[in-house]
Amino acid sequence: MINVNTYHLNDELFNRKIESIPLKINLDEFIPLNANYDEKIQSINTKYPSKQSREYTLIANTTFFSTVRDFVYSNLPLLIESMIRDTNFSVKQIILNNPPDKVHQAFLDHKSQYSVNDIPRKSLVLSKESLIAVKNNLDKSINGQESVKKHILANLSKYLYSNTKSPLILAFIGPQGVGKTEMARVISDSLFEEGHLFREQMSMLTNAASQDYLFGSDTSSRSFSKNLLQRRSNVLLLDEFNLINPNFYGAFYQMFDEGKFVDGYYTIDLDKTIIICTGNYMSKKEMASHLGAPLYSRFDDICVFDKLSVTDYLNIAKLKLNDKIKNLKSEYQLKIDKNKILKEIQTIGEFSDVRSLDHVIDQLINKYLLELEHIL
Repeated sequence: MINVNTYHLNDELFNRKIESIPLKINLDEFIPLNANYDEKIQSINTKYPSKQSREYTLIANTTFFSTVRDFVYSNLPLLIESMIRDTNFSVKQIILNNPPDKVHQAFLDHKSQYSVNDIPRKSLVLSKESLIAVKNNLDKSINGQESVKKHILANLSKYLYSNTKSPLILAFIGPQGVGKTEMARVISDSLFEEGHLFREQMSMLTNAASQDYLFGSDTSSRSFSKNLLQRRSNVLLLDEFNLINPNFYGAFYQMFDEGKFVDGYYTIDLDKTIIICTGNYMSKKEMASHLGAPLYSRFDDICVFDKLSVTDYLNIAKLKLNDKIKNLKSEYQLKIDKNKILKEIQTIGEFSDVRSLDHVIDQLINKYLLELEHIL
């Protein structure tokens, strides 16, 4: 009986996990892919001459399953069994990362040879301290939008006060450039590794190729499910959800309801996952009308972002100006008069969005330095 352990990790994390295993062989090295059966056996016998007295672990990462053809999936247990027999290998265990559903089921179907242990991905563990960290980071990084911040904390608290595993489905709507994407980033950075927000641009899902991407066309192609498998954060940002082709709405029903995304190859568990969909809707009514009741009703909360005030833009400008000065060459950092630049921003007052403010700050910094060096 061989133990088969299946994981659901980002490949980089999985590789770290198996580093300490002393005797391991990758499955693509062990089974015949680009060589015939006899050649593969000869190759293994040459490379591992002392194998008879040792117990090996067979390893397969996510990329392995993209290199084999679909028909191999259901025959993989028998193929491994045959290779073990003909090479006289002693195999202690098999460790698979993100095996497709067919592979997992194939090992389950051979219970007399394999004992399958599925190790679920770690889900969010929310503590009072981590919720406070979200609050503090939102207050520090996001100007205005006080009502939205309260909604976020209230929604997240369900993972603090109850045992629910259902995903949290939020919509961030309002004008462009008012902090919707930044809000999602801060939430992710507060609860998971910084810089690992999962972001998918929904405006790209408009054509036939998008259908293949969403529902899985073949084992070697890019897909939404493969991207989900590689996520490092359980905060998913589905950006510009309002621009997705309505024909693809059905792909998200089960994901929003049950916390599972299913395509032709994978079933992705999304327990305790925070799914944030952004859209430039100006009201809940507009969003409901555009998405339709079946999809709209699946959102736990609709967070409506306000237009930023002059004071909000000035506060944002202070934060951005500090960051931009830090990125200047060291000899120019101390030459910038921040107050002078901020006065010019205050004179302008309102901006169309934060992106336009960002461009203006860049222009004012460059203009200030050019005037300082008598170029302008």
